[in-house]
Amino acid sequence: MIFVPSLFIVVRMEFANAPEHDIFAPNGWLRQELLEPAVRKAMQRALCWTADTCWDSLRTPHIFMGLLSVGNRHVTEWCRLIGADPDSLLLQFAALFTRPRDMKTPIIRLNREFLSENAIRSLRVAYDRACRSDRSEIRIIDLLVALFSPAGGIVAGCFADVGYPPERLAAMAVAAEERNPEPEAEAT
Repeated sequence: MIFVPSLFIVVRMEFANAPEHDIFAPNGWLRQELLEPAVRKAMQRALCWTADTCWDSLRTPHIFMGLLSVGNRHVTEWCRLIGADPDSLLLQFAALFTRPRDMKTPIIRLNREFLSENAIRSLRVAYDRACRSDRSEIRIIDLLVALFSPAGGIVAGCFADVGYPPERLAAMAVAAEERNPEPEAEAT
């Protein structure tokens, strides 16, 4: 391997000047302070679904299963709008994405190393949506909308196969948010 000092300095400088609003800490861990408590819970459940379905990386279907697992009012309303039961949808996705159990249960963490490119992109889109709404934390609805962004990946593709284009699913998620606004924060 050839070491080029000037290239090394440029790369290190660019890394040092990376946006502070990245969803990952410099050590690769997902920044928990950017997630509201319900999203933290959903992401922990996504990790469980990743292991339960025998994948070695967290993917967007696992995030979706995590969202369905937490019983959030926006997700419930979105499911109602598409005519689906959250528990039934969760079981369908679990069945669809379960791999044969021919190896040990993988160890997965909320670290960049263990997330698929689509999962990372969805989390970044969700964080961008939160920032555009002047919020410092990702909410469940941000992540749900992000899963159906134009290049939403596998989850959006599954619904497109049964006649629900990603744009329609994202619009329904926004409608679910509008029908169930977040409670106003109490003034102190």
